[in-house]
Amino acid sequence: MLLENMTSSEVKEYLKKNTVIIIPVGATEQHGPANPLGTDFFTAQYLAREASKKAKIICAPTIPIGISESHKQFAGSLWVRPEVYKELMRQYIQSVLHHGFTKIIIINGHGGNSATLKQIAHEIFYDKEIRVATPDALEFFDLKLVSELFPGFIFMHAEAIETSINLAINPSLVKEEELTNVAKPPEVWGLHINNISLPAHITEFAPDGIVGSLENISKESGKTILKSAIDNLVKFIEDFRNF
Repeated sequence: MLLENMTSSEVKEYLKKNTVIIIPVGATEQHGPANPLGTDFFTAQYLAREASKKAKIICAPTIPIGISESHKQFAGSLWVRPEVYKELMRQYIQSVLHHGFTKIIIINGHGGNSATLKQIAHEIFYDKEIRVATPDALEFFDLKLVSELFPGFIFMHAEAIETSINLAINPSLVKEEELTNVAKPPEVWGLHINNISLPAHITEFAPDGIVGSLENISKESGKTILKSAIDNLVKFIEDFRNF
């Protein structure tokens, strides 16, 4: 059910019975020495595509670049400013609405996009009375299950959980051997003074680009938590469709 693989006539037929569409978004930014730059959008895309097959809804093309300027010290990281990202996503959603989709799910793989996506969703609802859901991919992970597989876990950046997810989705892109000489990563994201967060480059608090524990990396654990997340996303799609 990938939009880019369908004909215009097929989309028109789909819209006679269903007006739900899912759009994966993420980022292209450094994820430490072991994980690919596409980690965030790979995860969102995988969840969206797998769930769309089960729920029999259309999955639109992925937006692979997001609000990631804090990573610009690392080669290959790409970004757009929030105002540009907001306009890009507004236009994307407007084109989807034009064809008659009325229930839009944007599954977001990058935390830096979250605030802007929620702002867009609010504006569209109050302008057009159309609901756009903007869940972060992490919202579909079973935290109890994750804590069993990664004791003392904390979702951060390029740590054991993201590495395990990448091993499950794109094992050939993960370079685990590059983690052998990495210093112990910080457990807290950001730069703070008296618990007040400040704007910062990630290199100021995480020189290797990793935040969080690197313990218990496992391809099988990655598969397990992804399967659960897909099931949770499918349930959300059905509930949103019937709302």
